[in-house]
Amino acid sequence: MSNKRKLGEGKPAEPQSGSQRLNRIFFLILLVGAALLVFFVARVLLLPILLAAIAAALFHPLHRRILKRVKQKSTLAAFISLVIFCLIILIPIAVLGYFVTENVIEVTRLINRNIPQIRIWLQNIDSAISNLPFVEGQRISGLIDSTRLVGIIQQSLSSILQSTTNLMGNVARVLLLFFVFLYSLFFMIRDGDKALLSASAAIPLPKEDKLAIIDKFVSVSRATLKSTFLIGGIQGTIGAVLFLAMGIPGSVLFGVLFLVLAAIPGLGPAVIWLPTTLILFALGNYLQAAIMLVIGGGLIPLVDYVLRPRLVGKDTQLHPLLVFIGILGGVSLFGIWGLLFGPLAMSVAVTLLSIFKRIFNVELKEI
Repeated sequence: MSNKRKLGEGKPAEPQSGSQRLNRIFFLILLVGAALLVFFVARVLLLPILLAAIAAALFHPLHRRILKRVKQKSTLAAFISLVIFCLIILIPIAVLGYFVTENVIEVTRLINRNIPQIRIWLQNIDSAISNLPFVEGQRISGLIDSTRLVGIIQQSLSSILQSTTNLMGNVARVLLLFFVFLYSLFFMIRDGDKALLSASAAIPLPKEDKLAIIDKFVSVSRATLKSTFLIGGIQGTIGAVLFLAMGIPGSVLFGVLFLVLAAIPGLGPAVIWLPTTLILFALGNYLQAAIMLVIGGGLIPLVDYVLRPRLVGKDTQLHPLLVFIGILGGVSLFGIWGLLFGPLAMSVAVTLLSIFKRIFNVELKEI
């Protein structure tokens, strides 16, 4: 009898019956339908919820320290973490947003008042370039239409101003999204570990692969925020002070552009300071152009070269080209938040690809 049991233990499990297979298929259809329903119900609130998830993951180490100090009182610890987040992140961003809005309005009005002067200035640039030896007297008006360029500038600034005005005018929607963000952030800080364990238990991957995906998500988020808010913040401050000292309108706006562009590796604030240097040179402001070139081409890249390896380190292993594509694609899909979501999507995709190659290593070798 014992021998029969031992022989029976080694037999493979019986295949699923038709009814069991049908039950599983029907359940999966219901699950997908429920997921789609949840997505369409909450799609308007997805952005603040995703941002809250990222913020909770980044503030998790601080929350754990606070949790130890308050003797494992999770609600109190989450509330303290939320207050600290508001003080060091949200309030400075709100103040900065106010000054940026003022600068956008100021620059838009200034350009609209000086459209004739801008046309004359563009024609002078055309003449200056046509007098260069290697151009050989050929005018570039066929390549650069000053009237069309001025129209593009006006349309771009009008769109930015309209977007800013709509955002500031739609107070109810902004307050709703802000409340959803804070509400989600509180519970994700407090119960994030439990939710993550519950969600990961339903993912049919080995534990090390689940941890790899989570670690990559957190590390790239941390690296992106460090490069944007710390390195970009320093570069933006230098740029804002530089533009203010030279009397160029919109110094805070340009400083914020420096901050945002710092997330793009190898390019960054050069998109701002290099054209500005050329414009100052074309206008005959040679001293200002030289100062802009020295600070923009020397000091600002030095900040990136010195601080990035120390602050970011190896938090992200993404190739600069992937980061660049992720940022541009993310911005086209999510707006300004694409600066964060684009690299995150790329990093998760690269991590999944490495897991795929490891799982299907034998099959790939046989192809």
